[in-house]
Amino acid sequence: MTVAVTTMPVGRFLRVVTPEGEPDWRDSALCAQTDPAIFFPEGGSAGPAKAVCAVCPSRLPCLEWSLERDELGVWGGMSRAEREREQQRREAAA
Repeated sequence: MTVAVTTMPVGRFLRVVTPEGEPDWRDSALCAQTDPAIFFPEGGSAGPAKAVCAVCPSRLPCLEWSLERDELGVWGGMSRAEREREQQRREAAA
């Protein structure tokens, strides 16, 4: 799916809309309301980020988005290593 970025700021981020004009999952993501540093712990604990993700309404679409990319940090409640294992699990199951 292709998304368009509008120029309307929402918090620290730009509002993202789908081609159909519907709000994107990022609009309701709790990470947009949280210190982004916790999602990139650089050797520290991913626990605080995972706690935010655990109650985030955008966790599943965020996880799916991140599985399509090679991103650093915690996305969809998983670290990069956890996402790599999940991707391998999915590929083995297919």
